[in-house]
Formats: sequence, structure tokens, C-alpha cells
Amino acid sequence: MKNKYNINDQDLGIEPGSFLLAVLSNNLTEAFGRADYINQQSMKDYCSFLYNYAPRGCWGSKETVNEWIESGGLKGNNNE
Repeated sequence: MKNKYNINDQDLGIEPGSFLLAVLSNNLTEAFGRADYINQQSMKDYCSFLYNYAPRGCWGSKETVNEWIESGGLKGNNNE
């Protein structure tokens, strides 16, 4: 079941842009530096989504994100 936080990049293992990569890599300073006003205001929601809904293997460090991308995201990890 999908929720309102649908991030297709995670589902498909597609490399995200620099802002989302910083968020997924748990790099707060980089994320805020790359965020526009709307994304700055939404940062708490993004963190809440990652903590509560996103597969643990898709975020946390740059290495973890890269491994997730290389494995093909949810499709490559056989998670539904």
C-alpha cells in the first residue's frame, strides 16, 4: 500500500538529485544548503517519512544509498 510520501526514486533504484541524495544520506547540512524554501519547511516531514516508512536499506549514509541504487531499489531487493 502506498502512502502520501511516494518517492519513486527509492522504488526503482534511480539516483536522486543532489538535494534528495543529501536527505537520504542523512546529511542535514548539505540537505538544508541545497533545499529551496518549500523543502526547507518540509524537512521534518521528510525525516519522519524516512524513519517511519522508508525501507531501512535505502537511506542512512551515502554508501547505503549507493548500494540501494546499485541493487535496483525495491524492485532489485524483491520488496513489495
